Formats: sequence, C-alpha cells, structure tokens
Amino acid sequence: SPYDNGVALGQLLGDKVTAFMNETYAYFDASLAEQAHDADWCAGHPERCAAFEEVADKGLMWALDRSVAKTQDYVKDYVFDELRGLSDATGLQYERARNMMWIGELS
Repeated sequence: SPYDNGVALGQLLGDKVTAFMNETYAYFDASLAEQAHDADWCAGHPERCAAFEEVADKGLMWALDRSVAKTQDYVKDYVFDELRGLSDATGLQYERARNMMWIGELS
C-alpha cells in the first residue's frame, strides 16, 4: 500500500530524508525572509515583494499550509497516505513532511 511504501522509505532512508527536509525548509525560510528585505529587488517587483513580506511575517509553514489547502482536492489520497507512512517511520511531523512536498507550488 502507499502507506507501507512510505514506511519502507522512512526505514531505508529516514536519516537522509529527515536531514534533507530540515535543511530544505531552513534554506527556503531564510531565502524568503532575505528576499522580502531586499529593497532593490522589491522596488522592481512590488507585488511579489508584498507576498514575500507576508510569508516572512506569517511564516513559511503558514504559506505551505495555504498552498496545501488550495490544492489538496486535486491530489490523490495515496500521496497523503505515503507521507503518513514516511512520517510514522521517521518521526517527522506529518504536516512538515506534507508541506515540504508542496514547496514547489510556492515558486
């Protein structure tokens, strides 16, 4: 089952997956905050800068939660089942693992 596949992935590569997700989250969180505070870039991209500022203010997890909420009806249940298995096997918080899968939707 998809859940079992997630558990197997977590058992085989749990340390690497956990490190990757934590490092990726930290990178994007810092990059968004940095971009929101770059006055030169913001002057040329005011609408995008306002979005970066909102994310920097409310947090990356807030933005990713919103992204998931807007798109989850179009995603097959097996995706979420596999992420639950991965989370259960690695100890990663489910919402964080799920949201990291949605990071591309913000770009």
